Amino acid sequence: MINPIISESRVTIHFDVHEPIELMDFSNSLSALSFKYLKFFEDLARSKGQKNIDEQDVKLFITEIKTNCIFAELAPYTPYLAAGAASAASELNNLYDFVKNVYDTIKTLALFNSKSKISARDVGFSKAELKAMQNLTKTVADSKNGEMSLGLNKIITHPDGTNEEVKFICKNKLVKDAHYGSKKALEILENTDDAQYKNEILRLYQTGQEEAKKEGRTAHKGVIQDISKNDVPILFVSDLDRIKFENFKSDPLKNPLTASFIVDVNATTNSSGKVVAYRVLNLHDIIPDEE
Repeated sequence: MINPIISESRVTIHFDVHEPIELMDFSNSLSALSFKYLKFFEDLARSKGQKNIDEQDVKLFITEIKTNCIFAELAPYTPYLAAGAASAASELNNLYDFVKNVYDTIKTLALFNSKSKISARDVGFSKAELKAMQNLTKTVADSKNGEMSLGLNKIITHPDGTNEEVKFICKNKLVKDAHYGSKKALEILENTDDAQYKNEILRLYQTGQEEAKKEGRTAHKGVIQDISKNDVPILFVSDLDRIKFENFKSDPLKNPLTASFIVDVNATTNSSGKVVAYRVLNLHDIIPDEE
């Protein structure tokens, strides 16, 4: 990327830790925030029915690091965001939604740590996202009394006309609980062969020539009526299942858009609990339309 255009709006993150911090932990925390930033705008694009965005167009740049513990200002380079924003205020609103999304994710993961038992169905996050949240929270979670805050460098005006100085403060206990909650949820996903939903009927309404290689970036979209009425991206986890699907799709006598796919899936949800994607763990059967 040459001469990137950097927004004047800034995401701020403050690690209020009065102890030595391992450089790798700090680096991983910022990388995790970048991961969440990309995922947030991918989900936003999907929710608006837009095509997959290029991760090269969704980046955060460090513009300043202050010595008050560790305070970093991160500026977005986001052609996607700018193209969809009618004004600087719209851009700022998107950044507000992102920061709040991270804060809500921390609170959700903290609840996992307080529960005696959770199932894979309860998790609602991918393994990659859980690993990122572990990294984001580790710097503060490893400290004795440290805190973390997320905010914006500008005042935001809400639709009701009220102004807000955006700063979400995460106390030490909340961050610790979120850190161990993400570990707990990840262990559940890694140590179970059970999908969240089994033997569900998947109907496709869109297929593509190739699947994107990255998780959640797929040319296929479909609906599982028993889980959600929304059409969302579909990712086949197994290479064998992907080949099985491609073989069926390539048959000129069969139509994948009228067939029923019997699948075991995990549902990826956003912070509001809305399903935004399905990860197919097992493709048991394909039932063609008999017409």
